[in-house]
Amino acid sequence: GGEAWEGQPFDLESAPNQLLEALKYFEAPIEASSRRGVGKEAYSWGYQPQAMMRALAGYVQSVAADVRRICAREPRCLHVPSPCYVLGDIHGNFHDLVAFEKALWRVGMGLSPAGFLFLGDYVDRGQFSVEVALYLIAHKALFPRKVLLLRGNHETRAQNSFAGYSPCLQQCCVSLFGEEVGMSVWES
Repeated sequence: GGEAWEGQPFDLESAPNQLLEALKYFEAPIEASSRRGVGKEAYSWGYQPQAMMRALAGYVQSVAADVRRICAREPRCLHVPSPCYVLGDIHGNFHDLVAFEKALWRVGMGLSPAGFLFLGDYVDRGQFSVEVALYLIAHKALFPRKVLLLRGNHETRAQNSFAGYSPCLQQCCVSLFGEEVGMSVWES
């Protein structure tokens, strides 16, 4: 469960760390070579076999279920200790999230003396809603007391399935994982 990961952020086999490793792969460009075969551009998943995407979806669903339980136990009015970074309106812009990471918590959230308050509106509009959501839930699972996630108006089922926000989170999940698995991931 979620609290099982707290205090064990260096367990690289944990589902949250597997998500973070997958995101490092997503972020990095890989040059094509005779040994590796096809390369990929930065901020791209490249070609992934269906089995690999199903495994990633399994990690997403596991971490999402644990983060849902963690958030359900949190009070509606959060106490935010100081020091704390306050970030908001990411709207699927993974590039900005990576820039924040490199500028503010270079050594990792767990080793930063500050806490992190994310003000909502994590998804929709931007190109990488799924990746932003994965990054945030993985860190929430690893550091539930240090990472605080507020729900913005885009973190509701009605909003993030509204095709007027192109692309919406539901569309992004289906595009990345395929129809059946993508809808299952979005539901999680």
